[in-house]
Amino acid sequence: GLFKRREANLKVIEDWVAKRDWVAFLAEDKATRSNTSVCLKVVSDKFKAMTEKEQSDFIKAVAGQLSKEGAAHDVSAYRDAPAGFRFWCGPTIEPQDVRQALDAMEKVYLQKIK
Repeated sequence: GLFKRREANLKVIEDWVAKRDWVAFLAEDKATRSNTSVCLKVVSDKFKAMTEKEQSDFIKAVAGQLSKEGAAHDVSAYRDAPAGFRFWCGPTIEPQDVRQALDAMEKVYLQKIK
């Protein structure tokens, strides 16, 4: 049961990412992709045009808004990783919660990237 939930959570993210052109998996090779701590990178031209500091600040702003809204907590990439998002997808979270967090992230991202 727990393994199936973890795989279902990853599938939610895979399907969600596949339908968007502004976000991608940090680990491009599925063989090296974690199915519990899933890392995403922003690949939009507007984001890529930012300096490294601006990218980091942007991600922190999105993550901070998500936390403030109670939609997702601690979703910024690790400090030493490229600017991006990291979602816990282990068996302690339900797939519908992962989906809601992703949808909330997209809403905040689209508001802030303008």
